[in-house]
Amino acid sequence: MLAAAIRRSRSLVVSVSLTAGALIVGLAGCNTSTDTDGVKPVDGTSVEIVSGAEAGKTILLQMAAAYRNAPAYRDRGELKLTVRSPNSPHTETCPYSVEFARPNKLRIEAYSTTLASDGKTVVGKIASPETNDFQGQVLVLDAPAEVTAEAVAQFDEVLQRGLSGINAWPMSAMLLLLGGQFEQQFKAAERVAVLPSQSLEGRDCHVVQIEDDDGRSVWWIDKENSLMRRVEYSVNGFAQQYNLVPSEVSLVADFHEAAFSAPADERFSLEIAENAERVKILVPPPVLPPDKLVGEASPAFAFDTFGGKDFADKAAGKLTAESLRGKAAMLLLTANRDGRALAALDALAKQYRDRSDVALVAVISDSPDELPDAELRAAMKGRAPAYTVARATNATAAFGILSPSAAIFLGKEGVVEDAILLDTFGAVQFAPEIFATLLADKPWHPRALGRIEEDRRVFEKQLVVAKTGRVAPAEAAPQIPPREHRLVSLWKQGELKEPGNILVDERDGKTTLLVLDGPRTVVEIDAVGSVATRHELKLPDGGEIGFVRAGKKRDGTRFYVGSRLFLPKVYIFDGQWRVSATYPDGPIPANEDNPAVGDVLVADSDLDGGDEIVVGYAGIHGVHLVSPESVGVWRNRSVSQVSRLATGPGEDEKTLVYAAAIGAPPAMFDGRGKELGRWPAEAAGLSGLAISPPLATPVKVPAGETKRAYLGMAMIRNDQFAVVGLTPSGQALWQYPLPPGVPGTQVEAVTWGRAVGESDHWTIAAPDGSIHLLAADGNSLDYFALGSLLAGLAPTTIDGKPALVVARKSGGVEAFRLEKAETIRPAE
Repeated sequence: MLAAAIRRSRSLVVSVSLTAGALIVGLAGCNTSTDTDGVKPVDGTSVEIVSGAEAGKTILLQMAAAYRNAPAYRDRGELKLTVRSPNSPHTETCPYSVEFARPNKLRIEAYSTTLASDGKTVVGKIASPETNDFQGQVLVLDAPAEVTAEAVAQFDEVLQRGLSGINAWPMSAMLLLLGGQFEQQFKAAERVAVLPSQSLEGRDCHVVQIEDDDGRSVWWIDKENSLMRRVEYSVNGFAQQYNLVPSEVSLVADFHEAAFSAPADERFSLEIAENAERVKILVPPPVLPPDKLVGEASPAFAFDTFGGKDFADKAAGKLTAESLRGKAAMLLLTANRDGRALAALDALAKQYRDRSDVALVAVISDSPDELPDAELRAAMKGRAPAYTVARATNATAAFGILSPSAAIFLGKEGVVEDAILLDTFGAVQFAPEIFATLLADKPWHPRALGRIEEDRRVFEKQLVVAKTGRVAPAEAAPQIPPREHRLVSLWKQGELKEPGNILVDERDGKTTLLVLDGPRTVVEIDAVGSVATRHELKLPDGGEIGFVRAGKKRDGTRFYVGSRLFLPKVYIFDGQWRVSATYPDGPIPANEDNPAVGDVLVADSDLDGGDEIVVGYAGIHGVHLVSPESVGVWRNRSVSQVSRLATGPGEDEKTLVYAAAIGAPPAMFDGRGKELGRWPAEAAGLSGLAISPPLATPVKVPAGETKRAYLGMAMIRNDQFAVVGLTPSGQALWQYPLPPGVPGTQVEAVTWGRAVGESDHWTIAAPDGSIHLLAADGNSLDYFALGSLLAGLAPTTIDGKPALVVARKSGGVEAFRLEKAETIRPAE
């Protein structure tokens, strides 16, 4: 199986954050240099405090209110990222501007994106050279009557698609459009202080700091009009993701010429070219190599080398295609600041240190002005000696590539066997399988060409959908019998007309299946498929549920929890399915930034013998721990857009809560709600996470073995997900691609249990209704399809033997046993 890097999925919902924790290094379309002069980092050094939290909150709330109530606004901002790491010092600056007039006129220029609403039409464009400006796509939508939080999510579609670098809106736009959410966060901040006033661009400013677990942010606010003039983001979590020292990093936003005044009306219009592809959903085109590259002889090149293994031509003193003949080679074309890719190359080089038929080359694109020769040598000092370091400012041009980075694989005969663009870190993960093929004297390029053609095909299919704005869910796969087993039906239950997710409820020594039938009914089904009880739920406020969880209090009393994705309420039921409490308590006010549930988990987080309820929100509200009586125990808003929650033990065996958040690495919390850290940055593409109970046979990981299996869900292409095996620290071990398609139901895709064999395993519901059984180490145990989409799926035990219960979207529930086939069909 080809091991690919986890790709970061894009969010279509704005994440309000006061930190840099969710920001990603690399500002698309911005200027880069190695000049690190300018604003000093916000580190942990002591500062003079003029006054305390109440005074600081008052200033911040006045600012938020000024933006929320402003009839108009304009600025010419700039975002500046400075890294002073000895290995990759550099500064990246990106200008951006915000212009706004209520109720619905807006223009944002940020990174490679321009978004404008003239009050009638919203137009969005992305200027991205490596994608040929999104191949002419222009987002065209009807403008909302008023810019609300819901409208912001719609606008966010164009901005997020254009953010291949920093994954956030300009702060001024967020304050104007989502000021109420900021006021909530400022009120909840615990460590706020006022620092000595300072002058900035001739303006006298309050300086207010906010301290939290991610570090310290500093806000410069104009004393006269409460305009935000500068924000210095807290960077601890950001630095941790990229193995940097926080004091060596600063991220600063300046808002030049900021004013609460209206721009000219013409600023809110964007011209649309006649040949533009008008769409309602922007579809990122695949970034592909030129047609005449993969499978062809390598173009000529000549790169200067700076040490490491010497593969250069002796006469010319240059690294050339001819000097690499007879070797399987990878040329990693990247900048020195791409620390993740270079660190991955270090690790890869150790595998091939003693191979004379493998050549690894880091081709650094920084110019001598940006990175002098002496600094390049110093930066590479101490790196693995098993690869060559070269420099070429026009390396990608040599191969006819528009993107700023790429990995080029050459076969022994000098043929370009693959070219992977932009995703240099992921390319390093591809390398071992590519090398294994090339070293066996087999061509790799047919597979690469097949992948490229498939990416083109998928893009064309998505572009058709983009014109209507309606994303079609996956169609049901045809019936496919299991490869290794015989599928035996144990019983069918046809009374449920709208079956949904299934919970296997073990109580009083019996197994009961709790199956949803519509959004307000829970049905108990016994081991022989009979309906034992129907519970018609009396949900306040016209509520609905899409999944249920079970727990017990310290006195052993049973309780249940129900909720539904993207709705605001969590319902808590007693053992007879009567609503005993809701969270939040009381009605949800209208026209406010309401919570949206991303996942709910029931676990004994403090090991006191009773379960608590963990709620993760798909918006800005973070992670909350709630008692079964709906009493809030703690909340942590350091993560937003939570897509999945899981629990597992820490080093001291205390329960940890893991929160997978869209666009950011999963965060870990202890039983008191303190964030303990995050998984590596490459895990930011995980949209789901699951952790098994203790294993009978531990899973082997690079550092030894683990008593639990960890699984994530990642988007590997625009319309395709994969499940990814993970170490306890978040490193990818293996990847299993699922059939392409977007899920058409809210079926919970991953469950742990035993449907076949002697050991528990993962059971995966794919978007097309196919079912995949995977061992803890990623080995496929079997797969099959019933010819219908799934609404629920659960492994269980019936008559003392493993079984699988399936709810079909079309109606009905059925239990199966997978018996080992007497004769295994040959592989196709």
